[in-house]
Amino acid sequence: MLKHALFLFSFIAISLLSKAQTAVQLPLLCNWNDTSIKANLSYSQKYNDVWGFEWKGVQYAVIGSTEGVHIIDIQQCKQVAFKRGTDYGNYIIHRDYKTFKNYLYAVCDEGYSALQVFDYSYLPDSIHMVYESSPAELIRTHNIFIDTVTEKLYCGIFTNASGVYGLGIFDLKNPTLPTFLKTYTNPFSLGSNYAVHDMYVRNDTAFLSESFLGYSIVDFKNTIPIELGILNQYIQKGYNHSSWINKNSIGVMADETHGSPLKVIDVTDVSQPKVLSTFIARSDSTCIPHNPYVIDDLVFISYYFDGFQLYSIKDPSRAKQLAYFPTCNAIPYKGFAGAWGCYPFFKNGKILLSDMQNGLFVLDASAFTKDLYAQKHAIQIVPNPFQQAFRILSNESLLNAQISVFTTTGSCIYTTIVRKEELNNSFVVTLPNSLPSELYFIEVKQGNTLFSEKIIKE
Repeated sequence: MLKHALFLFSFIAISLLSKAQTAVQLPLLCNWNDTSIKANLSYSQKYNDVWGFEWKGVQYAVIGSTEGVHIIDIQQCKQVAFKRGTDYGNYIIHRDYKTFKNYLYAVCDEGYSALQVFDYSYLPDSIHMVYESSPAELIRTHNIFIDTVTEKLYCGIFTNASGVYGLGIFDLKNPTLPTFLKTYTNPFSLGSNYAVHDMYVRNDTAFLSESFLGYSIVDFKNTIPIELGILNQYIQKGYNHSSWINKNSIGVMADETHGSPLKVIDVTDVSQPKVLSTFIARSDSTCIPHNPYVIDDLVFISYYFDGFQLYSIKDPSRAKQLAYFPTCNAIPYKGFAGAWGCYPFFKNGKILLSDMQNGLFVLDASAFTKDLYAQKHAIQIVPNPFQQAFRILSNESLLNAQISVFTTTGSCIYTTIVRKEELNNSFVVTLPNSLPSELYFIEVKQGNTLFSEKIIKE
């Protein structure tokens, strides 16, 4: 295995990346690559998607391979656990992962696979599989997303013993025993050609990337889904692959088509989503994006041949490149190599990046993310962990402060503005008792100051 390969790819030609003069290459903290893993028959690929989580103060990366799931302690740059996939071998291309409470959900889109659920609370010693789906429940699926507020698992390009569907949905109220709820097909689709390639979901509202059909927003609160809005005609439309939306309803949408730029979108009015602007890492017909994530005004992108890309959309009409990191030395062509997935949600600015051929990269983006989580006020949250309510204590007045609570995936589950003068330096937040017991983030914004902190519901 290789680790801390700080100069592994420093010879990559600068011409492969379209860098603004102010863009910088991010520092590399770790590169983990198990050279014993066999590559698949497509593009000499060994690895696929990446996710992350923190447990007992330790940050872990989850990276998939042709063999299964690898858990990496990113501080030590060392594998601490491995579990083989239900199916595995050199024909495996796609795996996907998400976390909920202290569980890791793993899927695969090749072979005779399944949904696997692992309890990671035994780390750093091991992880334990607590569930594996039957063919009647799930055979394979392409991408997953967990709406932690409503406790539902969404599965794109979903296959079970009954057939192939655009989307499948499971209930996770019992996180170790997912319960199948329903499938979904867009009523305006072309039937068997319909596919939900990926989705971003918050509070039962799903933003669906529907491959060549385009993009739609669907409300899944009730038994019968309601299509709220569609975006099936837009500039330089291609294969609508994925999107991510920030808390201000501005997002980035990726068409996984060579030469196609990323689209900055506005979904404030869900009935009329619109493209505000486009941007591309390199103006070339071989440039192709994969997975974007948006936190506030920052866009974190795994960009195949163009490695990792960090952009600002503070001005949504004109995205600005801030930083980058090259992960492979492949000469770009109309195929696939390089950066597959990224995970930008660690509060200390560490970025996880998976490369199809070269494994896990851990980057330091703290110079750009520090303002996202800067503590400007002397604020205390008590109690923390909490059961249903907690109090915000400040050394300054909280009048006109905006208080918001978010899930780890960025869904806002509570927001209010302090209006009463008499509340002054103290404010009580009461959340629904039905809220899952897990990690959340609280933000207190007041003028140009921002306080952000982790909070835990018992």
